[in-house]
Amino acid sequence: MQQEEFLSKSLLYQMSLGSKELYHSNVWAWLIENDTSFIKVFFPRFNENEYSVLGVSRECRHRDLIVWLHKNGYPDNEQKYYLIIENKIKSLHEYKQLEGYTEYLWDNQLLLAAFTGIENNLDQDDLYITNENTGALWQFRSYCDISDGIRRIATASTSEVICQRLQQIYEYCDIVSSIDFLLKSAKKSSCGKLSYETHGIALSDERIRLKDVFIKLKGADFISYIKMHRAELEALCPSGKGFVLLIEQSFHNLKATLDIRFTNRRADTEHYFLIGVQIEGMQYRLCAEMDGKAHSVDNVYESLKDVWFDDTFDYRTNRRVFGRPTSMRGKYDSYGKGSNAYSFVYQYYNLDESNNKYQDLLEDIKRDMTKASEIIEASEFL
Repeated sequence: MQQEEFLSKSLLYQMSLGSKELYHSNVWAWLIENDTSFIKVFFPRFNENEYSVLGVSRECRHRDLIVWLHKNGYPDNEQKYYLIIENKIKSLHEYKQLEGYTEYLWDNQLLLAAFTGIENNLDQDDLYITNENTGALWQFRSYCDISDGIRRIATASTSEVICQRLQQIYEYCDIVSSIDFLLKSAKKSSCGKLSYETHGIALSDERIRLKDVFIKLKGADFISYIKMHRAELEALCPSGKGFVLLIEQSFHNLKATLDIRFTNRRADTEHYFLIGVQIEGMQYRLCAEMDGKAHSVDNVYESLKDVWFDDTFDYRTNRRVFGRPTSMRGKYDSYGKGSNAYSFVYQYYNLDESNNKYQDLLEDIKRDMTKASEIIEASEFL
């Protein structure tokens, strides 16, 4: 309870709750503006003797932080560079976003880039990303490393402003370390299991408000586990029929939504088919989707009720679907009904301590994706 108590009583932490990511970005910008040595917290390889720091921009061109640089010894209009710090704590990084940010800005070349968070939800800590005519190294910096680095550089700083505010800076570092400790402890308490219980760690406390961050981290942990077995799932994908495997994570209604699906949908596709597994919260769903103009949700269900969905389910007489307990009431649930945009249909059973181990869920997913592949191969309408 030590970290929870500290955060609940810290004025600096309470000031962060309105916008967690912006709060941290503002602190980092202030530190760099008052002592450029803090750049090395995010870019340990940065050579301070080779470049002059021209300034720091916040929320410029949607980037969280930009540090503008000029290479020493060159005319003002030559050898112009910049650094990016892309900060995430409430949300997760997306490769496509980092790729889109890898570009020239007003004739300034991206020199290095950092993406931050409690844990890295992308595949690697070092990502060399190219986009059209440029490329840059993106490196992950954890909040734990950032806290340690800020404390170390602040202690050695000769900046008068920094020295006058060491107490507040140390408190900020303690805040970051406490956030890191609480979230990792909660995650560790359900290691190897898909569970969003925090086992006594008060992340939902209104004075702390970290439960949503934990849910995203836990969902990302499971998705990372599934991606470790991507090759096994790729082997099941009916690529000969134009399908690809999608493994994705999103966040809806304070729940992590984890998708493992086969689809033949493309940007210009009018008629498409999507089928696979969706786990939202503690619901294990078998789902299917077709375009809404040609298929109603009833049509999607009727087309697949004997091969994919469980038509024996009845809330009054048989509260089991696929042989497992469910809290469903209707024959199926759906999204997009009547929209003409899409028709998404699913049935689900409940996950609990008896069936939420990562390894067991992987086997269930492989079984169901095998079945999905067989349906695609046998489908005459595809």
